[in-house]
Amino acid sequence: MLVKLIGSAVTGAALIATSACSYVLGAIPPAEHVRDSQLVGTWHSRECKATLRLNSDKSGAASGVPTDMPPPGLSGPVKRFSGDGTWKIFRHEDVQSLDFEGDNVEIVFDLFMDGKRLVVVAFVGDDPDNSNSCQFARDRDPAPGVSGAA
Repeated sequence: MLVKLIGSAVTGAALIATSACSYVLGAIPPAEHVRDSQLVGTWHSRECKATLRLNSDKSGAASGVPTDMPPPGLSGPVKRFSGDGTWKIFRHEDVQSLDFEGDNVEIVFDLFMDGKRLVVVAFVGDDPDNSNSCQFARDRDPAPGVSGAA
């Protein structure tokens, strides 16, 4: 994930860069030919206790998405972003990514395919080899006890 803090309130723009090659969940290939419709919905990261909502009109909202982590040996995110924003898909270094831009922050999520399932991953930290990651899965099913029929 690439996180840029944007705006005049931030002096010396902070830039955190990591690489998709750091994805340590195994040999999960980068997603190719991802369409906007595949990203629309609500995504949750259980391990990071974060939520990302992406709407079809390219608006969205983030809740508790980590943007910075502590040095090795310490645990838990030290900075999180919650707020409204906009999103788009773009390609960098031959890999498609999801760009979410909110108030004074831009977060780039890497996209992977785990079988037939799209996975959105946020790499957090300033060292690509020691980055923490948050894997987001999309909500697809109605809540327990709720019928999908009208």
